[in-house]
Amino acid sequence: METNKLSSYKQIVKSTSIFGGSQLINIVIGVIRNKVIAVLLGASGVGLIGIYQSIIDMVRSISGLGLEMTGVKEIASANAADNKQRLAYIVNLVRRLVEITAVAAGMICLFLCYPISIWTFGDASHTVYIACLSLVVALSALLQGQLIVLQGLRQISKMAKVLVLGNFLSLVLTLPFFFLWGINGILPVLIVGTAIYYLLSLKYYIPIQNSLENLPARPAFSEVIRKGKSMFRLGAYLVAATIVNALTMFLIRIFITNRVGVEAAGLFQSVWAITNVYLMLVLKSMGTDFYPRLCEVSKQRVASARLINQQTYVALLVATPIILGMLLFGFMALTLLYSSKFLAAESLLQWQILGTFLKVASWPMAFILLAKDKGKHYILSEVLFFLVYYGFNYWLFPSFGLNAAGIAYLIAYLVYFAVIFGFARGLIRFNWSKQVWIESIICGIFVVLAFLLVRNVQGWMFYLLGISLFLASCIYSIYEFNKIIPLKQLRDRIFGNRE
Repeated sequence: METNKLSSYKQIVKSTSIFGGSQLINIVIGVIRNKVIAVLLGASGVGLIGIYQSIIDMVRSISGLGLEMTGVKEIASANAADNKQRLAYIVNLVRRLVEITAVAAGMICLFLCYPISIWTFGDASHTVYIACLSLVVALSALLQGQLIVLQGLRQISKMAKVLVLGNFLSLVLTLPFFFLWGINGILPVLIVGTAIYYLLSLKYYIPIQNSLENLPARPAFSEVIRKGKSMFRLGAYLVAATIVNALTMFLIRIFITNRVGVEAAGLFQSVWAITNVYLMLVLKSMGTDFYPRLCEVSKQRVASARLINQQTYVALLVATPIILGMLLFGFMALTLLYSSKFLAAESLLQWQILGTFLKVASWPMAFILLAKDKGKHYILSEVLFFLVYYGFNYWLFPSFGLNAAGIAYLIAYLVYFAVIFGFARGLIRFNWSKQVWIESIICGIFVVLAFLLVRNVQGWMFYLLGISLFLASCIYSIYEFNKIIPLKQLRDRIFGNRE
């Protein structure tokens, strides 16, 4: 294998290891937190937290201007050009934009607290709580601003430290609120937890800012708007997409709450957390470094296609055993992460995890739309996904109940994969390499067999076949991984070459 290709794989693995390791620690912390919340507050409490989080996400989406992606892109491009003066200017510009959007986010949440409460809960009983969420929204926006700079400069280890330390301190300092106040402790936990993350991010952001010599003066508001127009253009599409995302999830939670109840919304939230928080740590770990790297080579068609193929290959290798584990032993995950009361969501979890495999396969291709400023393509693919997701959820619910959400998720990602593949092919004449095609077929067979097994076999035979299938997927991934990065090199780097 060529030196540059091997080096690229090493960079992917390195960034994934650093950020993925931090995510594993966060999962352990999250298991403890979710366990306590599920036991103390039950499904209703979990559902209420999910609804509050949807409100936070929706408001941030409206006011965020897509800076979490456009800011990273601009900083990564300036950093790649090795122009420190330009980099300093972009960092300062992004910081000013973040401050403006943070204020806007807080004001939106504050002024619309009454109608949001009416729309969400059917009365004004949560108006004051939603008004207080304005502080969480503003702090979250400021926190994101610091992380944008860290990611754009590919300071992955510092981002990991913020997330791990923030999660740990948040756990230690906020869990007592649930013990003392029960469900009334949700709001204080959200506020204090976000503040902890923000203060930690400042610790790592300020030295970076100080290291940029000749940092331009703080730009005036008019200059920020003028210089930020190009970022706003792509950001507008990102905002529209994230609004559709947050709004769809909000509507689905409300739909489930109105049809079945808050407890059902809690079951849905538990499955969503497993598939889009715990299971997706692989993509988040890779995306943290992958997106800035792709932005740096986005004008080079061959280099972009090669990087996407490499990222897809590693993503499938790492994610497939995790997907199989969740499929085969999802009932254990629900009990461990929440409680036995959440086992009613097991079937929903199985369908949604099946769709997650397609998400893993399509995820690297989607980034090329952002890297090449194809906002219209991006918003079209996102809107189509959520229209299919919500539409099939609504249509299938009378026949399949809560499982409709999982089936709709699978169907939506089938459509999304086809659309994203078509867009990538049109933009850079992209196609999966032979290596990726073979791997996707083998990994897909593993996933389908696991799905059929968990739904049709029971008792000791299930455990025998299930464990065997899971181990087979692990052995396959290790074997393929050894081809791109010999495990002997990893061993020597960890333990030292003793020969």
